[in-house]
Amino acid sequence: VLHTLGYTVICVVIQVFGGLLFAIFLSRITKFRAGLQTLYYVPVVISSVAICQIFTKLFSVTPTGVINALLSVFNPDLLYMEWISNDSLSLIIAASVEGYKYLGLYMVIFYAALIGIPKELDDGANVIQQYRYVKIPYIRPVIIANCILVLNGSLRSFDISYLLTKGGPGNSSELMSTYMYKQAFTSMKYGYGSAVAMVIVAICLIVGFLFRR
Repeated sequence: VLHTLGYTVICVVIQVFGGLLFAIFLSRITKFRAGLQTLYYVPVVISSVAICQIFTKLFSVTPTGVINALLSVFNPDLLYMEWISNDSLSLIIAASVEGYKYLGLYMVIFYAALIGIPKELDDGANVIQQYRYVKIPYIRPVIIANCILVLNGSLRSFDISYLLTKGGPGNSSELMSTYMYKQAFTSMKYGYGSAVAMVIVAICLIVGFLFRR
């Protein structure tokens, strides 16, 4: 449960706040907007299997992946840095990959909300004032809706974590959903697996209700 809550917090930060920042950036530029919008959205339509394969190669140690190769320029010891198999980093890596995959989806929703704000509301305000006092409060219902969607999606997330780390090493990146799957379909404890699934539903409802309040 604690792993899942931590995973959810990381996903909310990346998908909601990252998506909002990217949407603000897109709403401020005029050139190459359509191309960047498409580029940011590409991970959403790529399958989770492909995304996990890409990041497995990027974080690879043998052969050396792109991440370690770049970091080794600044510190040679980082050439052999373990990421996915590091018990203190695996959960963060899995959550970051999921955040990256779905960031574009929420960026598009925020972008649509931002361009729908009446232009006359910005009169007499500088850029910071526009976003602090006008635009962000105006799209507050969209922000709340996106937060609830990300919360529910992250609390029952399964595919990225299972494909990337399988809950490991050990149980360092185990989520409620991967734990439920292993209990029901690996250990053949169908009753216990069903009970865990019901707890996931209950937690999703409780967290969503509290956040809404």
